Amino acid sequence: MTPELCRDVAFEAARRSPRVNPHELWAVLEELVEAQADVVVDLWSDPAVWWAWWSMGAHVIALAAAPTLPSAGFSGGRLPSAVVEIVADPREASTRQRVADQLGGGRAAALVLGGVWTEADTRSLFGSYEPLVRPEGLVLVHGIANEQYPGTGRFWSGLVYPNRTEMVGSDDPDGYGIVTVPRRETADHG
Repeated sequence: MTPELCRDVAFEAARRSPRVNPHELWAVLEELVEAQADVVVDLWSDPAVWWAWWSMGAHVIALAAAPTLPSAGFSGGRLPSAVVEIVADPREASTRQRVADQLGGGRAAALVLGGVWTEADTRSLFGSYEPLVRPEGLVLVHGIANEQYPGTGRFWSGLVYPNRTEMVGSDDPDGYGIVTVPRRETADHG
């Protein structure tokens, strides 16, 4: 996917939902393309954002608080087969297990913490779902610059993690914080 196509997908997602900041999404799409994000786990983002991940060729495991269809994100009244919607609370252990089951023993290339607004929820969900991301995969924390819901920004400010990047637009910013999951060394017991 070229930068131009990332731009077009981001602006189409914003057309599908006014809650999407196209400039921030454009920058994030370019990061995901560079990381070759083929499987994205998305917690509580707008369905138009799911559409953007799907448009770039990713398999999407999307968690929603309530069924989303019919949705502004997808046409035709149904989700494509590469998008799995799980209607559940991601804070529950059984939901995390459902996501792990969808990954089929593998790991996601990217995790998106979308509509999470409190510091406690962001911290908890990051801790619960980050282990489901492969080494050198990405965790995107959306809302780090949202002044209406400052909890996510407080979480981000206090996060001690190598390889942190911020994508914050100048127009009505929500912002994305991005971390690259480090390789974990395994102990040699031989």
